[in-house]
Amino acid sequence: MQARRAALVAAGVKLVPQAVTLFQLRAALHGLPGKQDPARTLFDEVDAAVKALGGVALQAWEYAQTVTRTGAVVSQVAAGLGVSDEALDDLFITAAAISA
Repeated sequence: MQARRAALVAAGVKLVPQAVTLFQLRAALHGLPGKQDPARTLFDEVDAAVKALGGVALQAWEYAQTVTRTGAVVSQVAAGLGVSDEALDDLFITAAAISA
């Protein structure tokens, strides 16, 4: 499995993790400028967007252990903030590299 992964990376294939921990995602978001207001972080904008959604989305944002790349809340918030699929892939790649 590792050899196959290494071969794909060497060939320039972007390997996007399908899930990251909530900590990893939050840490990655803190390191990026906002899409709507570059003076804020993307974390600030995502946090506000999820709080506006409320309900299950807010519960997931506060308590989920993992966040999936193709999850409904991720897709909805990304679309609302104008985050492209490529930028979302890059976010998950960055997040997966973060450890506590």
